[in-house]
Amino acid sequence: SNSVPEPPAPGSMAPFQPVSADQDGFVDVKRADMLLNGGDQAASLRAAATAWSANATTLLGAAQPFQIKIENWEGAAAEAAYAKFQRFGGWLVELAGKWEQRAAEAYTLAAAHETARSTHEPIRVEYEALEAQMPAAIAAGGSAARTLSLKMEQLQHQSEAVRETYAATGNPK
Repeated sequence: SNSVPEPPAPGSMAPFQPVSADQDGFVDVKRADMLLNGGDQAASLRAAATAWSANATTLLGAAQPFQIKIENWEGAAAEAAYAKFQRFGGWLVELAGKWEQRAAEAYTLAAAHETARSTHEPIRVEYEALEAQMPAAIAAGGSAARTLSLKMEQLQHQSEAVRETYAATGNPK
């Protein structure tokens, strides 16, 4: 019999926190857009997911020989060996499923990133247009500057909502 104990199951991950802000506790619309557009736009994540799917396929192929009944074996030792072969093959299939699950999570996160980028861009464009109008509105006096400021504040809230959705959608299962 096998005297090596089964490895313990990994512990659960701590839940992700809400979208973090800069050190001063605030990320404005333009900085958020810059952060969303930085990096490789999840290309490396998609490449990793493709490799992880390939791992799953390789493991499924490797599991096949362990699922076939071995011919010309008889007796208790043969049955015990066959049972171990089947368990090992089942473990390979289970491991392949985990690799595929990991790849799916990566694809979900990459899609969440692309959605956040495309959703956030019109917010930034409108924010920058209002920001450009602000000096003239301030110079003109009256309520124009206040109106622009309120619209910019609404856009700031929309930006934060996009980032929170991104964080929630990309949160691994």
